[in-house]
Amino acid sequence: MPDWFTHATVAPGVTLVTRPFASDLCRANLRTVSGDVADLQFDFGCGFKPLRPALSLQQAVAAVASDAHIDHIGGFARI
Repeated sequence: MPDWFTHATVAPGVTLVTRPFASDLCRANLRTVSGDVADLQFDFGCGFKPLRPALSLQQAVAAVASDAHIDHIGGFARI
């Protein structure tokens, strides 16, 4: 079975996480930004599968949703 999430480094300290096999209604681009004091998780996916284990979070996390659609906030509680 393919990986649920894919990762790509898009800039130093910025990782793009996607779900390549999700339908267009549930697909979102999730970004993790590594910081000096905390990491920033920007959007959280639908929450069908836990996102946190797929992330390389190393410290406290600030969480930001770009909007209130399910593909951006569904996984928020698991972060």
